[in-house]
Amino acid sequence: MRYYPLGVSVIARFIPLLLTLGVIHGQEVTVHHIMQAICQVETGCVWIAPGKVKGKWTTGSYREVSPWQLAPAVITDLRASVRRVRSDCQYAEDCVLRWLCVLQQRGLDLRQVAAAYHRGYTGRTKPEAKEYAERVVSLAERLAREGK
Repeated sequence: MRYYPLGVSVIARFIPLLLTLGVIHGQEVTVHHIMQAICQVETGCVWIAPGKVKGKWTTGSYREVSPWQLAPAVITDLRASVRRVRSDCQYAEDCVLRWLCVLQQRGLDLRQVAAAYHRGYTGRTKPEAKEYAERVVSLAERLAREGK
């Protein structure tokens, strides 16, 4: 597995992810739409722009942190700081992008990426993971249609 340092040019390292999300039901769904959808499904917060999240979030029942509810194990796998993810929204965004990229590089399609984000790579085939993925992808499609 390849690790990338966090930084301001994070988006440049994720061009393959951006290009492969593609078109779903006639709507171009970008990583921006997926990140917005995950944030809303996980915590009800609205991700407006890099570093800007509207709403309150708390630590999840399994100690997940940030508006995207990243699991501590994922943060550790990314060699990131749990404390910084908890306190720095932009750093958390970078971690989410990195994790989505890692999942996508494993050959998963968009629904499988969303399911693996929720239940882990090996848990992506579980019914609750598939249900979560449908909610995320449906919301991402709607956001793409609305031009948000």
